[in-house]
Amino acid sequence: MKYTFTYFLILWSLATQSQYKPTNLGSTIEFKVKNFGFEVKGSLSKIQGTLNFENKIPISFDVIVNVNTINTGIGMRDRHLKGEEYFNAQQYPFIHFISTKINESVKKGTYIVSGILTIKNKSQNISFPFSVLPVEEGFVLNGNFKINRKDFGIGNSGVISNSVEVMLNIQAKKSNE
Repeated sequence: MKYTFTYFLILWSLATQSQYKPTNLGSTIEFKVKNFGFEVKGSLSKIQGTLNFENKIPISFDVIVNVNTINTGIGMRDRHLKGEEYFNAQQYPFIHFISTKINESVKKGTYIVSGILTIKNKSQNISFPFSVLPVEEGFVLNGNFKINRKDFGIGNSGVISNSVEVMLNIQAKKSNE
């Protein structure tokens, strides 16, 4: 009887959990940083991974984005950013984020995610607020956070601000796996 109850709990838990995949269509990962005092904006694309929900509440994220998709609108600058001094995209082609904890915020539909951000094989713990909006085929997640580029060994220029703001707008659809 004890094993039957445990088996039931495991099956029930699995039934309430759903896995979602970020979609590239409609998702945006943007950043901005000051360079010579001027704001430079850019984006990354080709996000992949899993976003797990339980009863429409986010419980874990494991996502990567391809560094080779960096786009600032200036090809020469993009090639420079992909080079060894900055992202070294040839050796480190992905930025990886894996959540360690997600807590509900005071405001309905908002959460605080804590996790490990890895860029160029250097990892930092980060936390940031994000919102979840249910849509017809999944969810839209929005969040912003700042990082210090030097924590990840990105560039050694003194004319670029160390603070980089990242803005996320992620569309997630139910996984068929």
